[in-house]
Amino acid sequence: MDVCGDLAFQAEESLLVAILGEQEGAQTCVREKMKQMRVELGWSESSALERILIERIVATWLDLHFAELVCNQWKDGTIHEAKYKQHRIDRSHKRHLSAIERCLRPYEKWGYHYWLVSKPKSIWLDCVAK
Repeated sequence: MDVCGDLAFQAEESLLVAILGEQEGAQTCVREKMKQMRVELGWSESSALERILIERIVATWLDLHFAELVCNQWKDGTIHEAKYKQHRIDRSHKRHLSAIERCLRPYEKWGYHYWLVSKPKSIWLDCVAK
């Protein structure tokens, strides 16, 4: 991977530093989780366009968990700050679901219907043939 010119990689790395600071061990663990997610989403067999979509899913996953960490670590503040933090989580969650849906759209062309069901702490997929 061309790390210098890969802006997605640079954004991912800067978000990891923002989340975990200089904790190299924690960064390594999160990088491994993200690598595992890419493999599970079919990175190696994917076209260039599908890889962009997979990268988006992984990036939005990281961003969503960052928003949740910030909210969970927040102790004192105004009600407006609390609403902002919850709004940030909600927006991150919507972006993550949207990224997943973009990867699923081609399945409609092949004769499948799909539903994303979002529950606290999980997202699962139901897919049936038309």
